[in-house]
Amino acid sequence: MRRPIRYPESLLEALNLNKACHLKTGLDYSRLTVDQKKGLRFLLESFLTEREQMIMTDRYVHCMSIKKIAEKYSLTENRIRGTITQSLRNLNNRWMLLYVVQGYEVRMKFMREYLAWMEQRYRYWIEDLDGLHLFYQDIGILELPVRVTHALRRYDVNQVRDVVILSQYNDGIRGIRHLGDKAEEHIEKALQKGGLLPKHYEKIKDKPYCIKQDRELAAFQNLNIWFLREHEKKNVAPAESGDADDNHLDEENEKSEDGEQEGDEEDGNSGS
Repeated sequence: MRRPIRYPESLLEALNLNKACHLKTGLDYSRLTVDQKKGLRFLLESFLTEREQMIMTDRYVHCMSIKKIAEKYSLTENRIRGTITQSLRNLNNRWMLLYVVQGYEVRMKFMREYLAWMEQRYRYWIEDLDGLHLFYQDIGILELPVRVTHALRRYDVNQVRDVVILSQYNDGIRGIRHLGDKAEEHIEKALQKGGLLPKHYEKIKDKPYCIKQDRELAAFQNLNIWFLREHEKKNVAPAESGDADDNHLDEENEKSEDGEQEGDEEDGNSGS
């Protein structure tokens, strides 16, 4: 007879973590380390509302039925079922689940170091290895319209670096109240004039990270790719430029993937 599935096994099975993270060996859900459990708590607190956390706790920690949970909160069973489905969907993000696979402290350390490295590479492109560039200065130096500057400050965006990061997301600058297409155009022109953005690039569409350092890392990865592409266009013969751009862009993406996947092929239980 199969033993009852207890938390966190119950939740990790529902998330199908091993498949989501493409783990070859597979994480043993019953043998999580303290750091891996901390990573799971971190995800729950980062991705779910307080109500969603309570419902998920009732379902997967206390093993309550949908009917019992619905009665507890005076909601319909369909509402509870929908909340659980949506919560699992919110948590089922490969890059975020690595906080469980690798452990919270391990992942945070890796991300800090990787972010510092990618930001250093970006500073190479903008020729600011000494840290004296306007990149680290107050947004007032961009001489944006007063309305735009005030809107950014209300959103606690005070450094040019923060504006650069926001510029890489579709939901970045336009996600700030009172800022639309015109404001985004003003900001991007100011950043390009200062050499902080490549002339042509594509925004990030598929990584809506809610964790700050992950969003920052993805932004600098994107910037480095497009600065590299711009550099190659200037330095490769016209007849070869198309193939060279694609090859270098592929190489940059592969390096980024290799860095992100560090630990993907480990089951993460070596410290158990």
